[in-house]
Amino acid sequence: MYNTNPIYVFLFLLCIFVPIGICHPQSVSTTIQGQVTDEQNNPLPEYTISAVSQMDKVTYAVKTNSGGQYTLTNLPIGTYDLEVRHFSTLLAQREVSVTENNEVTADFIIEGNGVISGFLLDSVNKLPLSITGKIQIGLLTPDGEQIEKTYQSEVSNGYFEVKNLLSGRYAINDVFDGYVFDMVDSPVVMVLPGSHVCGVEVLLKPGATLSGVIVDAEKGSPISGVTVNVTSEIKNTVYPDSKYTNPTETNINGEFHLTIPNDSDTYYAFTLIASHPQYQTHMWRWEMSPGKNVYALGKLVLNPFLSLQGRVSKSKSGYAVNGLKVHLKMHNKPSEFFRAAAQPEHTVQTDAEGNFIFSELHPIDYSLTIHQNGVIIAFLDTVNPQKKKPIKIRLPKLKILNGEVIDTQNRPIADANIYAARRRENPYGHGTILSQTQTNNKGLFQMQLLETEPHLLTLEVTKTGYLTSVYPKVEIGNKPLQISLKKGFAIRGRVVLPHDLASDGFYEVKVFPINTGLETTLNPLSLNKPLVSRRFPVAETTFVLNGLFEEEYKLFLVGDGIAATAIDVKATAYVEEVLIVADEPTVTLYGQVLWSDTGEPAQNAMVSRSWYPWELSQYDMSLTLDRFETETDQEGKFVFSNITQTGYNLHIRAVKSVFDKNTQKYMREYIQKQVIIPFCTGDIHQIYLGKSDGTSYVK
Repeated sequence: MYNTNPIYVFLFLLCIFVPIGICHPQSVSTTIQGQVTDEQNNPLPEYTISAVSQMDKVTYAVKTNSGGQYTLTNLPIGTYDLEVRHFSTLLAQREVSVTENNEVTADFIIEGNGVISGFLLDSVNKLPLSITGKIQIGLLTPDGEQIEKTYQSEVSNGYFEVKNLLSGRYAINDVFDGYVFDMVDSPVVMVLPGSHVCGVEVLLKPGATLSGVIVDAEKGSPISGVTVNVTSEIKNTVYPDSKYTNPTETNINGEFHLTIPNDSDTYYAFTLIASHPQYQTHMWRWEMSPGKNVYALGKLVLNPFLSLQGRVSKSKSGYAVNGLKVHLKMHNKPSEFFRAAAQPEHTVQTDAEGNFIFSELHPIDYSLTIHQNGVIIAFLDTVNPQKKKPIKIRLPKLKILNGEVIDTQNRPIADANIYAARRRENPYGHGTILSQTQTNNKGLFQMQLLETEPHLLTLEVTKTGYLTSVYPKVEIGNKPLQISLKKGFAIRGRVVLPHDLASDGFYEVKVFPINTGLETTLNPLSLNKPLVSRRFPVAETTFVLNGLFEEEYKLFLVGDGIAATAIDVKATAYVEEVLIVADEPTVTLYGQVLWSDTGEPAQNAMVSRSWYPWELSQYDMSLTLDRFETETDQEGKFVFSNITQTGYNLHIRAVKSVFDKNTQKYMREYIQKQVIIPFCTGDIHQIYLGKSDGTSYVK
């Protein structure tokens, strides 16, 4: 018989009956948050914040966001060593204690102690240039796309030293009077915390200096703070050189001064773009002259932005005039201002009295619409801010359009989508959807519509599984509309794809009429568009396309890394699936453009390849995609990747610029040639262009 010690019995019973929370620490919610900034209160993103527990040395870490802020959550109660690091270097540290259910704020100010020093050297003899003045370097954002902070320092006889730098990647700015970088790209220097990067060599070459003054077109007064960007255009390229852009700002007197590259064997013209928050962006272009190093551009005039005021007045419509959404959309009309910098659409709201005002407008026609609860209650096809006369809009009473949607057996169709659209009145204006609604369970619908002339009003009715119906020239009357939808047919498919596709990729299924011309062309605007185009994740190996007529179609399956695969298929009412084996990968077309007379590579020639109808995508309808146009490199070579093993037409364009002493201008000779590549073999296709002096000759 065993003896039982009473104390053990007590402890055993205690563990059984006492709540578990006494035996284990409770989960609590504690937070440490804060912000990391520099001495000028600029936020510092991508800095690592670590909280190291003093009890068990467990580390909790996060990175600061774009605002320099951080949050450490769900920390156990205790004392922590809070550390700030960048590029694994400890920059700051403090002790922080957290208690139950509390938040602790710990901000850090980081002092820069890095240094960059070096020389500005002549690109030819590599000797220091006798340059004095300022040097600017910019701290790049983590993605390297922008400069988030600029530092300045003195330059003495070509030597510079920039101190108090934070850790990061720095770009040296091209602001040297009379000189530009020898290479196009700005030198980039990496600075680690506390490091001194010495011996940096910045190679410079002489350039052309530009100067001018920006003035107000109406007042003639100088405009300060204008951003001036200048791009030098390369002689023998089809498009201007967009990589070499020199930005600066006008001073208090509206003056600007900068230097651009002007090698006579490379550049032939330059473009200047001036922009300001209160003025219309403008673009000018000048041709260069060989040997000319100074361009005094004189006064350049900017026009102020225009404004458009208006007032919505009450009427029998019953609508309140406050809080209405007023929308402007620029007409697609050619104009003299720099359209690429113009905002095409603007939206404001009316105040309590129905007033509204648009600013930052350009001298061109706009379409104006007024919305309330998703319904357009007023429409003006054309307004122009140049007239400078306030617009008075009296809201009309909306009309009621009733109707029903039925199938071919007169049965009501519920949840059908009804869209009432107004067609555009002129080739530059815009149409718009006036209102939309759905049918109820009895197939009935009712919608309020802005009164519109019948020849401009169109009704579109859609329903999954049915054929879409479009009714032009709709009259809004007392008689309800009766719309009949036919049951659509479907194509159901199962696909077999290449095995090495990315798991997050997509494939597209495109349907064309069976007799559609599918020839390749260099003009994508002339291509026949698919009747249906749907995108599916590669993980979904089955698809269904509804709403088709019961007839035969040509179906294409395409995608990134998937060679185009075509089959003939018929839309039916049956569940039978069509198997589409699209397991062929895409190929690459290699080419090289050479001058016929010398056999030398034709550099910077623009090569465009032809399109097939099945390459059009509703998800990317741009007509200047990189995959359809490229530029030859220093060896005259070009590549088109991710294409189907078939034939293509190529259009090669090159430019030769020759300075005419009589006209004192560069004469640009355009040389072009079209060739047919019947089959992508994987070899380099050599294409001979005209003579290297710009005259045409075919070998």
